[in-house]
Amino acid sequence: VSQTVTITVTDVDDTDPVFTSAITASFVENGTGTAYTAVATDANAVTYSLGTGNDEGLFDIDGSTGAVTFQASPDFELPADGNTDNAYLLEVKASDGINTVSQTVTITVTDVDDTDPVFTSATTASFVENGTGTAYT
Repeated sequence: VSQTVTITVTDVDDTDPVFTSAITASFVENGTGTAYTAVATDANAVTYSLGTGNDEGLFDIDGSTGAVTFQASPDFELPADGNTDNAYLLEVKASDGINTVSQTVTITVTDVDDTDPVFTSATTASFVENGTGTAYT
């Protein structure tokens, strides 16, 4: 006795998303808004998340757009990253629902001159009536 059997092989998504975004970014201290945008391509929709092993706890990520933002505006003079060098390390993950890949990103906070000028001159001056020359420096 013999029987014909048909075996159908189904395709499995075994293609990882591919990051096309940079691995570094700069962000000005005291700034707000998007510090970095993760971008990955895939045949399927990609969602984004952050890892947990570096400075990720200081950031939020929009799972659908990949936009990464600081939870609090960074201060160059008081860095909050793990080794306080103003270079924040993040593991950004991209998933197509089956396959997940990660990319390490460094966001460097740059300094802004946020120190007000200080007057060193006197606050009062005298000048002789009808005088000429410099009255105050």
